[in-house]
Amino acid sequence: MGMTIIITQILKHWYFANGNLWYSYHITIVIYLSYMCLETTVALHDHAQRSLLLMNIVSIWALIMSIKGIIRIKKESKNDII
Repeated sequence: MGMTIIITQILKHWYFANGNLWYSYHITIVIYLSYMCLETTVALHDHAQRSLLLMNIVSIWALIMSIKGIIRIKKESKNDII
């Protein structure tokens, strides 16, 4: 799971650097959902790692910002057509 997250992070940064925000935002959603699953599993399995649940706040914030970015891109593309 860790290598998958790292590979998708590299892919996200590559799309972001090339200006393809549409793909970057969608990959960001996948990445942070993966982070949430991984961190929650570790935190619930090992009681000493319960503080990892606080990282879900960051993941939720990143998800919200990515969804807002996707909505913004959709609105901009509608304005370009009109």
